[in-house]
Amino acid sequence: MIDYHVILTVRERKMKEIWKLKLKWDENLPKDILNQVKKWLEQLPILAGIKIPRCLNLSSNGIKRLTLHVFCDASKKAYAACVFLRVEYEENVFVKLIQAKARVAPLKDITIPRLELLACVLGTRLAASVKNDLNLPDVRIYYLTDSMTALAWI
Repeated sequence: MIDYHVILTVRERKMKEIWKLKLKWDENLPKDILNQVKKWLEQLPILAGIKIPRCLNLSSNGIKRLTLHVFCDASKKAYAACVFLRVEYEENVFVKLIQAKARVAPLKDITIPRLELLACVLGTRLAASVKNDLNLPDVRIYYLTDSMTALAWI
C-alpha cells in the first residue's frame, strides 16, 4: 500500500533538495532526482481515489460530552498536527478525524525540538479553527505531543 502522505509531501521535499543544489535555471536536474519526480508524477492519479467521509452530525440527542484531541509531531523532514473530535453518547463513543495539516521542514536546518514546537503551534491553530468552525465555545481540548522539550518551552 502506498503512503498517501508521502505522495502529498514529496513535491515540497524534492523542491527543498533542488534548492540546496543551487542549480542555474537552464541546468538539467540530476538523474536520481528526475527519476524520483517522474515516479511521483506516476503516483498522482492515486490521489483521485481517496474518499474521505466529511459528514458530521452533532445533534445534541444523547450527547454526554464533546472533547477535541490534538496530536502534534515532527521529524527532520516535516511537522504535522491533527484534530480529532470525541463524542460520548449514553451508550457509545464516536471519534472522528476533523482536520490535519503537515508542513515540510524549512530549508534552513532547524533542530527537532524546534520543529516539535512548530508542530505544537500548528496544532493550537488547528484546534482554534475547529473550535470556531464547529461552534464549540466550551469544548475541552487535550493537546498531545511526544516532545518533552517542546512541553518545557510551552
